Amino acid sequence: HLAIDARERHQIMAGWEVTARLWEFDKTNNRYDGSWLAQRDELASVLVDQAGIDRLRLEIKSGIENPVDYWALFVAGKIGYREYKDHFYEKINDNADSGTLNPAGIQFSDLDWRVENIVLPVKKRLEARGRNLRLNLAYADFKWTTSKGTLSHAANPAEYAELIVATFSHLKDKYGLVPDCLEIIIEPDNSDDWSGIAIGKAIVAASARLDAAGFANVDIIAPSTAKAQRALDYYEDIRRVPG
Repeated sequence: HLAIDARERHQIMAGWEVTARLWEFDKTNNRYDGSWLAQRDELASVLVDQAGIDRLRLEIKSGIENPVDYWALFVAGKIGYREYKDHFYEKINDNADSGTLNPAGIQFSDLDWRVENIVLPVKKRLEARGRNLRLNLAYADFKWTTSKGTLSHAANPAEYAELIVATFSHLKDKYGLVPDCLEIIIEPDNSDDWSGIAIGKAIVAASARLDAAGFANVDIIAPSTAKAQRALDYYEDIRRVPG
C-alpha cells in the first residue's frame, strides 16, 4: 500500500538540463552534419514545450586553448570527425603569462556555434513562455585521445582560471550571456590529471578570478564523477584545499 501526502515537501527539482549538442557529429561518415539546422527553432520548441528543458550544459573542451581552430576546419570539410576529435583535449598554452591572455590562443568557434544554434533558440523559446534559461558552463578534459598538448590545466590552476574567465567574458561580450554555474570538470575520474586536490585548487583559482572580473555568485558544481561511488572521495579531497 502506498500513501501519498500532498502536504509534504522534500527536494525541489530546480530545472531539467541537457547538453547543448545535437547531430553535428556524423561519426559513421566521419564528417560534419549541419542538415538539421533548418529545424533548429522547431527543435528548441520541442525541448522547451514538450521535454520541459529549462537548463543547458554548455561544454568547452580543454583543447580550445590551442592556436589552431580545428572546429572551423571540421565544419569546412577539411578534416573529418575522427581527426577533429583527436584534438578535443590538445592543450597548448596561449602564452607563458596566466595574467595576460593572448586571444589568438583560444578558439571559441565551437562554443559560438553551440550558443547560436542551440542556446539562443532555447533561451528565446523559454522567454516567450515567461521563463528564464539557466546556463551551466562545463569544462571537459577526457583522457581518451592521443593528442594531449603541452599544458595541463589540472596542474596549473591559474591557467585553468584564465581560460574560464576568458570564456565567461567572451560569452558576455558577444552574446550578453553569463553562465549561472561552472562545472569544474566533467568526469574527473576519466581524465589524466584531475584529482580531488586539483579540482579544489581550480575552484579556488577560478572563483577568485571570476569575482575579480565582475562575475559574482557563480555556482560551482563538483566533483561530477563518472561513477557515483567515487564522488565522496573526490569531495573529501576538494575540502582539504584551503579556501
